[in-house]
Formats: sequence, structure tokens, C-alpha cells
Amino acid sequence: MLLAAHVFSGARPNAQRSSPSPWRHLVEFQSNADAWMALRIMVYAALLYPDLIKAGEVAAPGRLPAVFRIVICNGEPA
Repeated sequence: MLLAAHVFSGARPNAQRSSPSPWRHLVEFQSNADAWMALRIMVYAALLYPDLIKAGEVAAPGRLPAVFRIVICNGEPA
């Protein structure tokens, strides 16, 4: 499945670069209004977690980072 969203790591002040970030930003850019966008962005966030675990970017077992979801729509309202 191709995710049409951008993921950014949050900065961790005064921490070592090797430590995992406590949050991620998931940004979705929309050109049209979509009534199901809330569900789709929730699915994108859920699909992000297994990738973070596999990449070793989870601080401790059972401690998943917060995912801040941002949707930017530059189209006309539905």
C-alpha cells in the first residue's frame, strides 16, 4: 500500500541523536475535500507503527511515539 502522506520526526532537545524521537508528524496534503479523510489519516498512522517498530525507532517495548496528524486541504469545500 502506498501512503500519500509525509512523516517527519519530532526534535528531542538536549538528547542524544541515537535515542528515538517521542513523536512523529504525519502530514497529508489534499487538493479536494474528502468526507473519509479522518478515517484515512487514522489508517496511515496505524500503518506507520509497524514500520517504526521494525526500524528500531521505538524507545521501549509498549511505548509507541505519539503521531500528530495534520491535514492540509487547498481545494474547495465539498
